[in-house]
Amino acid sequence: MFQVLKLTHPARLVRDTAVYRPLRELAHCNTRCKPRLKDLARQLLGLQIQQGEHDSVTDARVALRIYLLYQKRWERDVRKAQVLYGEGGLFGDVLDMTETGWGST
Repeated sequence: MFQVLKLTHPARLVRDTAVYRPLRELAHCNTRCKPRLKDLARQLLGLQIQQGEHDSVTDARVALRIYLLYQKRWERDVRKAQVLYGEGGLFGDVLDMTETGWGST
């Protein structure tokens, strides 16, 4: 994800709206489905995005707004997963790491 920009960013600090289980459940996605940011924006924020030309700045802002809606729960879930699974199984039942390519639980 960050290799193109030649940035390093620890996986433990990534918060991905497409793989966070509560957002997937909200979007009625199973383990193979990932909710689209466009759909989450409409459902959670009442915003219409990605109408025509793709705007990565808008996407980033919307993703941050969604994260902020869930921030307390999300961070609690991450801490809980770290306790249960350690740093190696960072996200445990919060994320399906096999889908993100970050490893396995």
